Amino acid sequence: MQINEQVDAILKGRKFRKMLECFYEKLRDKYSLKQIELEIIFYLSQRPHDSASDICRNLYLNKGHVSQSMNNLCVKEYLNSYTDSSDRRYISYNITKKGKVVIEDIISINNSIYEQLLIGISESELKVIDKVITILSDNMERLTI
Repeated sequence: MQINEQVDAILKGRKFRKMLECFYEKLRDKYSLKQIELEIIFYLSQRPHDSASDICRNLYLNKGHVSQSMNNLCVKEYLNSYTDSSDRRYISYNITKKGKVVIEDIISINNSIYEQLLIGISESELKVIDKVITILSDNMERLTI
């Protein structure tokens, strides 16, 4: 099966990543944050009990980059870190009020992106896309094990 260039670029995430970087540029400038820091703080807003290892695994990011970025987020007071009382090796993170403001902006941008991306796509087409993406994700998971 031949895959056209546009589908290939979307499957590899390049086109989507480039679009996100353009949309998030104002946020990066406004809050003096890197792209990875925006991704991490938004991730933690969705999964507040996850560890740095979970972030690495689920966002496919390098552990060193995640560790450094989480430290930067703490220094800039977007996150608080604390040691788990039952296991001192485990560090947990809370999003600060300052961090929640960033998350509100990220959600607003994400809503705008999705509204624009879905223009001209019907509900039935969205269901097909969802099904195809689920199959692709399952196949990728199987191939990476």
